[in-house]
Amino acid sequence: MKEEKINISRHSLAHILAMAVLKKFPDTKLGIGPVVENGFYYDFLLSEKISDSDLPRLEKEMKKIIKNSIEFKKEVISKKEALEKMKNNSFKTELINELPEDEEISFYNSDNFTDLCRGPHVKNTKEINIDSFKLTTTAGSYWKGNQDNQVLTRIYGIAFDTKEELEDYLEMLEKAKERDHRKLGKELDLFTYSELVGAGLPLWTPNGSTLRDELDNFIWELRSKYNYKKVTIPHITKKDLYEVSGHWEKFSEELFRVKTREGNEYALKPMN
Repeated sequence: MKEEKINISRHSLAHILAMAVLKKFPDTKLGIGPVVENGFYYDFLLSEKISDSDLPRLEKEMKKIIKNSIEFKKEVISKKEALEKMKNNSFKTELINELPEDEEISFYNSDNFTDLCRGPHVKNTKEINIDSFKLTTTAGSYWKGNQDNQVLTRIYGIAFDTKEELEDYLEMLEKAKERDHRKLGKELDLFTYSELVGAGLPLWTPNGSTLRDELDNFIWELRSKYNYKKVTIPHITKKDLYEVSGHWEKFSEELFRVKTREGNEYALKPMN
């Protein structure tokens, strides 16, 4: 019940974020604004670029909207009416056209703002704790997650029941930054990267290699304790093995494959 209540607030905050963005950037086109773990986000097609430095003023505008005790009023209309209402927003019309003919189409109206949405929302913004949410970051996102679609600006926020829960979560994030492997890797000289090798592929330094060996030794001590035996197998094998395992039928196009001069076909182990 508590989770349902806070998610209703988070969903409402996504709409309030959209209201704030439209006040600051009136030419904005709205995408979608769902609830996610610990918070919410909203995707926008903005007429100008924004960054994390713009979030405090958007957050300030959101709090001003909340203080105005604005109601969320649900309106159910026909598909034809919905398309007419959203005719100037290609994102919303696309969503409307994808809905089944018999599905209820609802909008939520708040002051001068209206948005296509299933809901639910709070009845009034005064139900939202003004001190228990925060806008956290901006990011680029493809419409519907498809890289062939338009790039939008996504604004993330977090929200909780109380100010204390918000502060605890923010403190946890700060501590997590201190434990970030990229930060520790640099400070402790554990690994480095090279554009010649590729992004996300670390080159382990002597310090890092020693740490890896120590961890590996510790793991094998645990395995030995429970009588595990070590075997070693090739990283690459003939495709016959994957035909037996079923990998070839399901994933042959995704496997890294090699053909020998003799015409045999091999593939890298999927787990590698």
